[in-house]
Amino acid sequence: MKSCTKCRKELPETSEFFYREKKGRNGLRSVCKKCASNYDKNKNVDKIKKNKYQRDYYKKRRVYFLSIRYIHQKLRRQNKIPKYCTICNQPKKLELASINHSYSEDIKKYLWLCHECHALFDIEQRGVIIGH
Repeated sequence: MKSCTKCRKELPETSEFFYREKKGRNGLRSVCKKCASNYDKNKNVDKIKKNKYQRDYYKKRRVYFLSIRYIHQKLRRQNKIPKYCTICNQPKKLELASINHSYSEDIKKYLWLCHECHALFDIEQRGVIIGH
């Protein structure tokens, strides 16, 4: 008699109840066929769910980010880019900052900000307190 290491049942030591394994002490695996079958069925279920979630999430976010990029490119082409940041009045490379995070094609809903001011502006918009 041999006991399964998974379910702890005592079963006859034959290939009818245990899969063969050359490395094994008696040429059989330590897990019975029933437990091995259950393990094989369930081992990839979580992985498949996680991968599906990641695929779907990426597809949604990809469309969202492509649309923002498209709007920003269109606004840059159609409007004259100022030389100075709206907040700090420094001559830096400027980015479009959405005033209310609605991302429309109306230039009035955007500010031209340098990278540092854009980051601070977004933090202020979300109500995050710096240093706490």
